[in-house]
Amino acid sequence: NSEALISILALFWFCWLWQREFWLPPGITWQDMEESEDIHYPQPCDLLLSIPFALILWCLGFFRDNAGSLGPKAGFIVYQCDFLHLKQVGPR
Repeated sequence: NSEALISILALFWFCWLWQREFWLPPGITWQDMEESEDIHYPQPCDLLLSIPFALILWCLGFFRDNAGSLGPKAGFIVYQCDFLHLKQVGPR
């Protein structure tokens, strides 16, 4: 039966992937990694915190990259560095 073969292969792959010797240093077991009142480990949902920070960094990069084109329109004096020579781009 092909379904039985697939389930056996999946079980073999799962057991091989999560073997203790592959992930943990010698002398440590999975039971040592369980959480308690004093010990807390990161959870997968903690990765969701990176999304707002990535959005903030993206916005900062967007405004930094477009400061040369938005600055003169807003009336700011913008200088552009071209091989250590400064030239004025915006209005004075």
